Amino acid sequence: MLRKAFFVILLLLLVGTSYAQDYRFEITPFIGYDFTSDVSIEQNEVNGYLLNKLKIGSGLDYGFIADVSLNEQVQFEFIWSRVDSALGAYGTPVGGGPSEEVDFSDMSIDNFHFNVLFQMGYHDEMVLPFFFGGLGGSRFNPDAEGVGSETKFSINLGGGVKVFFSDHVGLRLQGRWIPTFIQSGEGLWCDWYGWCWSVPVGSYLHQFEMTAGVAFRF
Repeated sequence: MLRKAFFVILLLLLVGTSYAQDYRFEITPFIGYDFTSDVSIEQNEVNGYLLNKLKIGSGLDYGFIADVSLNEQVQFEFIWSRVDSALGAYGTPVGGGPSEEVDFSDMSIDNFHFNVLFQMGYHDEMVLPFFFGGLGGSRFNPDAEGVGSETKFSINLGGGVKVFFSDHVGLRLQGRWIPTFIQSGEGLWCDWYGWCWSVPVGSYLHQFEMTAGVAFRF
């Protein structure tokens, strides 16, 4: 699915840029911090513990953004970021006892998304507020022997501001929300009259990213 999305966006770029009156590329390396949430999971027994919640560590975040302008207000972009994280869980010992926090390993998370960005202003203005959204994936890379990487579907929504000090160099400040689908399961839903049904539910990892980068425009 991601491969098809890449080719569709590439086709739009090739068509759209022929109509752009002020065609520009932007490349933005960035650094920041990624705040992550815990993830509820179906109960599993691992290393003598009954685990019911994953703990994903917050950490340093860095990456790059590549933009191409369709017109003065619309850009297509690709964002890649890496988070220095850690993998743990919460659970109870199989033989009984209080809930404990279990640490497994260090872990990196690679987020990659194809977005449409809308900016409020024109290329010759110094300050350009913007917002964006798109689809992609999050790849989890545990640093543990015998544990492989895994990629999950995710989306991202965000916004911020670009401040250009010259025609070609500026500062890009942004915040981004990245919900990642982790696991599907079933839950119980009941109406006002006491009738209950089993319904599908999902568990998600929520990442909240704050970054600053230097934007090079040409």
